[in-house]
Amino acid sequence: MDFSELFKQAGNQCSFSPDGASVAATVGHKLVIRDAETLAVVNVITAVDAISHASFSPCGKYLLVAAYDAGALQVWPVEPSDAPIAKIDEGITGCVRAIWDPLSGRSILSWSAFGLRVSIWSLVDGSLTYIQQPKVVDAPADGGCASDAPAERIPGCAFRKDFRYLAVLDRVDGRDFVNVYDCLDWELVKRFQVDTTDASNIAWSPEGRFIAVTDSVFEFKVLIYSPDGHLLHPPTRAADHNLGIRSLAWSPTGQFLAVGSYDQTVSLLNHYTFNSLVDWSLEPTTLVLSRKQRPTVYFESIDAAQLGGSSNDWPSAADLVRPVPPAYSVVTPPTEAGKTTSVTLAAVKTDANTPITKLGVSALCWSPDGRYLAVKSQNKPSTIFIYSAHTLRLIAVLRHAHSIKHMAWRHAEAYKHTLVFCTGADHLYLWHGPRDVVGADEEADDEEPAGRTEFWMLPHQGFAAHSFMWSSDEKKLLVVGKNGFCLGFVMEAHDDVHV
Repeated sequence: MDFSELFKQAGNQCSFSPDGASVAATVGHKLVIRDAETLAVVNVITAVDAISHASFSPCGKYLLVAAYDAGALQVWPVEPSDAPIAKIDEGITGCVRAIWDPLSGRSILSWSAFGLRVSIWSLVDGSLTYIQQPKVVDAPADGGCASDAPAERIPGCAFRKDFRYLAVLDRVDGRDFVNVYDCLDWELVKRFQVDTTDASNIAWSPEGRFIAVTDSVFEFKVLIYSPDGHLLHPPTRAADHNLGIRSLAWSPTGQFLAVGSYDQTVSLLNHYTFNSLVDWSLEPTTLVLSRKQRPTVYFESIDAAQLGGSSNDWPSAADLVRPVPPAYSVVTPPTEAGKTTSVTLAAVKTDANTPITKLGVSALCWSPDGRYLAVKSQNKPSTIFIYSAHTLRLIAVLRHAHSIKHMAWRHAEAYKHTLVFCTGADHLYLWHGPRDVVGADEEADDEEPAGRTEFWMLPHQGFAAHSFMWSSDEKKLLVVGKNGFCLGFVMEAHDDVHV
């Protein structure tokens, strides 16, 4: 990976264009667009106030520039222009969120303050359509898990994968409803009541057959509806859960629904009966490794964290703890029956006064083929747990010196089992899944081989990675820090990794 020089940014508003040819970054009132190859400035846009949000249109030819404090939205062409092609003033209702219509790219959706309405502004004929009183959902942060479609992270709303339909929660007279809108003309095509006390989340399945709705933070309850409002299965409940559901994520194949609770449990539901296949608890601070419980545990060495390298020399099974220079020590399970090895995982101390937003499973990230699930808990913010959907077992635990800021799986076919993440340090971490598909003998033993680790050093002194974003072709990586960003360029001769 070859990195560019540093450039200024503010507010973490940096993004690639859909084709990866341009990069936009905000600096106060200005939005700077650069060529992603040469990094030359292509255009500079000046907004009416400090920029709260900026994003490319689906076609990549226009930019939405939002100043939420002023309630002002503007649409600018990427090419230099003296004036925006559209101006929107939200007036006294204000604006707290704005996105492009992901289906056509010819409308702007804006959310007013206090959940009064969603306004759909047409850029073609200037018409205006309203979705009245969407439910205000106080959703906790997503825990740093990247999503392919930012629109999917809007609390209380969910687009179908093809963006043809939008499901919106609302609440009338103490009852929750799901409203399904056709994104071609924004007509309401279905409205149905859901059996919840206080619905907190909603998500479409990848193939669009199911809509999952979760209940309040105090009740572990998942309801599965068809888009026409039929409850397909009895609500999934769990008597041993004291708190509700914080996060949920469908696997890319739609075969599983992962559900993360506030009491640090991940439940994997199947798509036939929506009963739990397995429940993984993240609560224990001591992990016991044995011949049957066989995850590989990686501990970041704080003293070695500033060095560089790759953990290519793996320890033998007889070496329970062996440092892997320069960043990790590795703990492998014993191979002899009856023997165990215990490792301690750092956890945040909590009590009755701890806010609920500081508890529970905050991130569920599936690999592109649905083989692996990466999990982060707010109670153990510096640790990533990686589970195999193939064996339904924990296969890797990665504990770090600092909290995980951001993580995402690569989507290129050759790297689909590679997880990239950062901790606010001067490097990016990579976990590569097993090189080969599990063989027949391993399937019989219900095991899966461990992966390997690597990291990429950032060459700029004092620059720490807080988030990142891949270009559509995954040949360029946008790394964002507190006040700056740089681009990384994949050098195939050095970065080719077999997974």
